Formats: sequence, structure tokens, C-alpha cells
Amino acid sequence: MSVRSSRAAGPDRLNRRGLLRCAALCGAAAPVLVACGSGEDEPGETPTEESGPAGEALVPTADVPVGGGVVLDDVIVVQPTEGELMAFTAVCTHQGAKVTTVEDGVMTCSLHGSQFAIEDGENLRGPSGDPAGSVGDLPEVAVVVEGDEVVRA
Repeated sequence: MSVRSSRAAGPDRLNRRGLLRCAALCGAAAPVLVACGSGEDEPGETPTEESGPAGEALVPTADVPVGGGVVLDDVIVVQPTEGELMAFTAVCTHQGAKVTTVEDGVMTCSLHGSQFAIEDGENLRGPSGDPAGSVGDLPEVAVVVEGDEVVRA
């Protein structure tokens, strides 16, 4: 005597075991997929948090080269022209990596190569060679010169 099921058991048929297996795999993969999101800001979006208290001494004015700058923990202090000292966030507007170099009037993020002008933080080149303006400009950080020190305003 043989027992036959009235249900068809073809390869395109999903049984309870297969459904549970699929649900477990999808549940395990969801956090990984969320973690791999691009995290890209839209052009024009900028980080909004500034750290450090007002009055905090950042760097001696003599340490900031004309046409260049100094990269600190969370800001970049620049001197586009003699006596004009200003600062920008060191957080790249592309994916939040640190802008790590200032050379020849350009601040550069080492992660994907986004570049920004020291005169105004304008995006000159986007990540991986994308055109200017493809990410937001670097936000300016308010600073003043007190004596021979650049300090947060």
C-alpha cells in the first residue's frame, strides 16, 4: 500500500521548510544590506554638527601657510591670501570621511578624492573624478584671530 499526497511536489512549489529557510536568510541579510548603504549626501547637503567650544585655540597663525592650511581633528584652518584666515569642517560632504590634505589651494579627501577650494569650501571635484558640484561644499567654521592664535568664534 502506498501513500500519496494530494499536493504536487514540483521544484517550483514552496513548502513550509523552504519558506522558513528563505525567511531566515532574508532576516539575516537585512542588517548587512542596511550597513552597506551608500550613505551619500545629496549635493548641497552638509554635516550640521560642529564640535569644540567657542574660544578654543586651534592653531598659531604662523603655522598656517599662505595658499594652504593645517588639518586638525575636526577642522581645517586655511589662509587663502596673506592675513585672511578661515576654517572649514574636516568632514567630507560625500561620505563623512576626513579631508586630509591641503595643497596648492585645494583641500582633498583621501577616501574618494573629492576636492574643495580653500577660498570658500566650494566643491571643485567630486568623488572618484565626478564633476564639480557633485557633492556639497565644505561648511565654514566660524573662527577669529586673537593675538597670534586662530580660535573658534
